[in-house]
Amino acid sequence: MKLLNRLCSILTFLPLTVSALLLPLMPQQIPAHYNLSGQIDRWGSPLELLLLPLLTLAAGLLARHLLIPHLMRKNPNNSPQALTAALCCVLAAFNLLTGAILYSALSSGSFAEPGEAFIRIVNVLMGLVLIPMGNIMPKVKRNGAFGLRTRWSMANDACWNRGLSLMVTGALIVLGALLLPPSYSTVLMLLLILLDAVFSTVYSYQVYQKYGRN
Repeated sequence: MKLLNRLCSILTFLPLTVSALLLPLMPQQIPAHYNLSGQIDRWGSPLELLLLPLLTLAAGLLARHLLIPHLMRKNPNNSPQALTAALCCVLAAFNLLTGAILYSALSSGSFAEPGEAFIRIVNVLMGLVLIPMGNIMPKVKRNGAFGLRTRWSMANDACWNRGLSLMVTGALIVLGALLLPPSYSTVLMLLLILLDAVFSTVYSYQVYQKYGRN
């Protein structure tokens, strides 16, 4: 648990620290937005690079000091290790995304289309973060902040304890991001997430109909 807490602290503060150190090295204008094809459609100030690190800092501090203690008070059977591990997964995704943004900003003058690599990296990261999240979700007790939250899953542990479909979805997103052009892989990612949400909702309803409330 001590190791998880240290990792959580590192992941909370690292993006802002690295971004602040690299800020003086940035060009006057950086890519601020990409379309689905990975083409730059807006340029902005280097100060915009601090937005995601500041969001990561706020999310990490609020989750560690407010959200996780609240969930533990609400259900003492919750696993603090699982909740902290889930937070580490989210923060790790923010860290990797920050790294991709910084790389894109630094290389914007060196490559014709740095956005294609950026979109591909973001899609891979999305898939990679869903895989461990699918493994962690069944280890967390029912709560209103993290996990499959439908009317039926909140009333039945069998509905709540699912995660395999999320792991499969994550793996398929990674494969799509590596094999398909950025625009197609982004559409595939959104479609897979939507299908997983629909499947999970229908599954939770069917299990509830079979077992009822517990």
